[in-house]
Amino acid sequence: MKYIKLRIKGFTILEVIIALMISSIGIGLIYMTLYPIHRNLINESGIKERIQWEKCISTIGSENNKFYFVKNKNHHFPIRLYNNIQHKTYEMHITAKKALILRSTDHEGFMPLILNCIGYRFSYNEPILNFEIELRNHHHYHQKIILFEKK
Repeated sequence: MKYIKLRIKGFTILEVIIALMISSIGIGLIYMTLYPIHRNLINESGIKERIQWEKCISTIGSENNKFYFVKNKNHHFPIRLYNNIQHKTYEMHITAKKALILRSTDHEGFMPLILNCIGYRFSYNEPILNFEIELRNHHHYHQKIILFEKK
């Protein structure tokens, strides 16, 4: 009985190297195509975040609201602001969905300030409110806001 030699053909090292080079060129082209799109999305979200921060600051320091600082019993949290136009007191809270809001103490309304807020800190030296927030993406924003005097 004759043994039949089965010859299994495989890839040569040269073929493997060429295949790897072609694959790496393809992956590189895909990366170079998608990276600028990714960077634009990141920059765009940063711009939206910055716009939200500016709106937050302008709401608190606005002449339309004329907020002034109200001392809280425990001298810390939450920030209490009195709206001299609406004659309401508002407290700053972070909702379960991580939105920073000013909620009226009579629970008849609120003002949204900024989304994706993890926490905030403040100090008050009349008439300046030093206000700092931290967002989910670990960006920190800090601003000094001049509040109105109590009348």
